[in-house]
Amino acid sequence: LSDDQVRELGIVDVALVAIDGAVTMSHEELFEALSKLRPRLIVPMHMISLAAVERFLALAEAHYPIRRVDTDTIYVSNANLPQKAEVLLFPIRP
Repeated sequence: LSDDQVRELGIVDVALVAIDGAVTMSHEELFEALSKLRPRLIVPMHMISLAAVERFLALAEAHYPIRRVDTDTIYVSNANLPQKAEVLLFPIRP
């Protein structure tokens, strides 16, 4: 992302991120984009395999705390967003 693109997007509270690491962007590109966007909540998507999830989490935990939830649904509002960025991991379903 260019600085102009980041400015155009404005404040990003929640980022839904594809974590396959290949089709959309590499993990390196993903973490670079996240460092520019500075979302407070990062939600992994496109969990194509358990190995892909584990690779993403191993890299993510160097940058962000990982919070696992036991539900498929959460409600997000400004009042319940984390103060510091974190990865929110929903249950992995086959």
